[in-house]
Amino acid sequence: MQNTKAHDLSWIKESNLEQLKWAVSYIQKKSSYNSIGIITDSMTINRIDLHLTQTMEVNQRKLFIISMRNAWRAKISRKNRTSDSAAFQVYLPKQTIKEINSRSRIYKIKNAKYIENLIKGEMESYRQHQEVSKHNKKLTKDTLDHLKIENTLLKEKLKEAHTQIENLNKAIEECRKNSEEKTTSFHSNAADLGLP
Repeated sequence: MQNTKAHDLSWIKESNLEQLKWAVSYIQKKSSYNSIGIITDSMTINRIDLHLTQTMEVNQRKLFIISMRNAWRAKISRKNRTSDSAAFQVYLPKQTIKEINSRSRIYKIKNAKYIENLIKGEMESYRQHQEVSKHNKKLTKDTLDHLKIENTLLKEKLKEAHTQIENLNKAIEECRKNSEEKTTSFHSNAADLGLP
């Protein structure tokens, strides 16, 4: 029976002297029984449990231990909190929580740190995507600008080629006319000379 009651205090580690001293201090401040018959140097969870069992009713004791545990968690949370951190509560599916717990153990980090790393990784991935997208837009714009310039140059070359073709057609036509005139002139000269 004693072990069952001591189990309520299983979150207190006897090897953690700071936690044991804090527990005694908490009991002295919050309990209506200000005198705790435990010497801090020789504290055990069983002694704390014995004191709470002797001074409180069962339900009162359970509520007191719950409050005490919540206060300890808040103290540790404040201690671990950096100046730029804030509390953020979210409800996740149980399977997701199991996965977070599992991954945190694998990486040997706290759940909060694992979630922070996930978020930072996602933010970095998004930032890189934005940079690539911006770079691609610039490349597309540069490519379009380059193609417009190239198109203008090709139009000018095509216009120049048309002009050269027209000039060549005129020259060919001129050559034909000259050739016909020379042929006509040759035939008339040949006829004048009496050649067939």
